[in-house]
Amino acid sequence: LRRRLGQREAATAAGETALALAPDDPRIRNLAALVSRDLALDRMGAGDHAGAVALFRRVTALAGERADDLANLGTSLQELGRWEEAEAALARAAALTPDAADIRYNLGNARLMLGRWADAVDSYDAAFARDPDRALRRFNRGHALLGLGRLGEAWDDLERYWAAQRTRRPPPLPEWDGSPTAGRVLLWSEHAVGEEILAAGMLDDVRRHCGGIVVECDRRLVAPLQRSFPDIRMVPRAVAGAPVDRVDDLAAHLPACRLPGLFWRSAADFTVQDGYLRPDPAKVAEIARRYRSEVHQRVIGVAWRSTNPGFGQQKTMPLSDWGPILRLPGVRYVALQHGDCTADIAASGADVLLDAAIDPLRDLDGFIAQVAAVDLVVCVSNTTAHVAGALGKPCIVMLPAGRSLLWQWTLRQGDRSPWYASVRLVQAERPDQWAAVARQVARRLG
Repeated sequence: LRRRLGQREAATAAGETALALAPDDPRIRNLAALVSRDLALDRMGAGDHAGAVALFRRVTALAGERADDLANLGTSLQELGRWEEAEAALARAAALTPDAADIRYNLGNARLMLGRWADAVDSYDAAFARDPDRALRRFNRGHALLGLGRLGEAWDDLERYWAAQRTRRPPPLPEWDGSPTAGRVLLWSEHAVGEEILAAGMLDDVRRHCGGIVVECDRRLVAPLQRSFPDIRMVPRAVAGAPVDRVDDLAAHLPACRLPGLFWRSAADFTVQDGYLRPDPAKVAEIARRYRSEVHQRVIGVAWRSTNPGFGQQKTMPLSDWGPILRLPGVRYVALQHGDCTADIAASGADVLLDAAIDPLRDLDGFIAQVAAVDLVVCVSNTTAHVAGALGKPCIVMLPAGRSLLWQWTLRQGDRSPWYASVRLVQAERPDQWAAVARQVARRLG
């Protein structure tokens, strides 16, 4: 009765009381499982995945293994970063439901985060065989293929995902396939600033195959990219969602995210320049003068937060966990964090300089000069990492747990990234284990 009234907590308590009185009665066991399942689903919906895990395990103990319960258990375990347990639950669920595409896709996700890329691809392929029309799911399969070094297939999967997400209408031009052409090619993007900076590292590959390049980019990037590539025309991107502007005298166009798929089909194809982004030298000198002192032998720029709408929270490392890094002697720490971060610094008690003269959100050219002015960068995976890498600035990027959460860093050997020669990667072993990462980085810096 309580269940029918929507009183989930009270219904579960009543079921537990009945179960204590008659633990072997199958009717009561089924009732207790039923109300526990309802409450578990409520907990999942509210984001209480630890509570949901306990309840789903209780349901399975009472009523035996059902595919839906195991699948939901696996989902909550994944949310908690308990990927080995999630994989076990989802594998059992898949065995119980031979035709379930969703379960096999989620099983692939668990294996992806464990870095078991070949098994992940097998799970994704099994899901697509049962439900081939889910282009958005190709994104994670692309990650797994990157980990396996099957780059051509990986870029094809990622492009299918990006194409399905595309909100802009391309210009009325043929799409370039990388074939040699005497005409000029327009490169355009819908991605964030970091991805646009990464794509700029491929412009030398493009110029060898065409008569000229026009790059449509974030308007804040026009000045620094024009300085870095003076023979390439940079034009500001229109407002979000607007069609790509037509530029005169063009032979073809291409979304910039497709460049790796054209020119970097294998690891041997990578030809990224080291330090291709050029800062304003006068700005760099002026900022460096303000940061240097006799007391500080090194200036280290730090950034700890990501505003990525999908994974920002996972990528963010609270400044309060940076203790071992921020206690190194003889170091001036400078915030390279965009947005209002005064509260973060105050709450951490750290001695981090916040330069009011630089606003990364408005003046990206000034921010690039600021990154160039420090000796070293320590940051999470955000725009700062791409700026430092493109400048050739020594940089340590601290990554969250999960082997393939971020496509840019899946393709790597050890702690090195093929995108940026100056970047080193340090990754958490488990979710919320940032403190161990901080200790490891501090040892490197010490």
